[in-house]
Amino acid sequence: MMKLVDILYEDTKVNQRYVEKLMPKLSEYYAGLYKDTDWFNAAYTMAHTQKGPYEYQAAAMNINIQLEELNKLTSGNLNLLNMDMSQVLALRDKLQYLNKSINNNFNLLVNLRDMFSSIAEGNFMDTYSVPPGVMIELWTKWLKEIYEPEAEKRRMSYGGKQLRYMDDEGGVDRRSMEWITHNPYFGQQDFWKIYHPRGEQMNYYVTSSYLEERGIDDRPLMFVAKDMEEVDEFIDNAEMEMAVDELSQYFNSVGARKVIKYLRSEPGWIYDDEDLDVNEEIGLTVKKYIDEHPEIDFNTDGDSDQTFTRIGEILNDYLHY
Repeated sequence: MMKLVDILYEDTKVNQRYVEKLMPKLSEYYAGLYKDTDWFNAAYTMAHTQKGPYEYQAAAMNINIQLEELNKLTSGNLNLLNMDMSQVLALRDKLQYLNKSINNNFNLLVNLRDMFSSIAEGNFMDTYSVPPGVMIELWTKWLKEIYEPEAEKRRMSYGGKQLRYMDDEGGVDRRSMEWITHNPYFGQQDFWKIYHPRGEQMNYYVTSSYLEERGIDDRPLMFVAKDMEEVDEFIDNAEMEMAVDELSQYFNSVGARKVIKYLRSEPGWIYDDEDLDVNEEIGLTVKKYIDEHPEIDFNTDGDSDQTFTRIGEILNDYLHY
């Protein structure tokens, strides 16, 4: 039987062929993991809530090393009756430490199997008889060649447009420019910023507090627009995406868009009554609209009135009534 450390370091053509065949299978596993959930979001959750493949690799290697050390401690002609108590206590402490550490590392390695297990998809490692070393190699390769390129692609796509890093614009770092706050008609306030160099033919640069954090390695992102019309289109699309996402626990994306578009099509409301709860009024309007449109799926487990008031509160962050 191969030792765990041998499996981890084995680099054979058989292993490589096995991993290559399993790559699309792992993609299929993520695609079927959660109903109505994009495969990337399923993988993102695991990638950001679980330990990485190298930590499982280290656990297996540590087990091998610790088992050898345990074997050395117990393979000699030990006779506790002939030891003084300091030796007995030292041996006891050493064995307790090793056993605890080995157990912790085994639990972590077993978690690798459990991590790739679901009611919908079964257990991936059992289904394809994947040993730990191959699973770690497969997972590492899949993250590098499938997940990370898709993550970068999605990071650079936002509001229906392609983003750029601020320091990639013709060798000029735009972070030091004088950005001006821009508050859209529909959307969050004090969130967006625009920079426009002097000259009618110059581009418009758009960023936000979110885009400044979205990049990697402290590199803020921005969108480069040819005119203000494209700026408004970009911001409107981005704000719609964020609003739909905030309503995802109540509506699917189609239903959320219908509700938001309906509210935006209505004339702006002005209230003279200072005691009126605007969020509640928006919520009641939403309730009336979805009652009249049964094709819109609506989900809630809580109090209906409180739920619609909460929906009104979310939407008023964008509507500003």
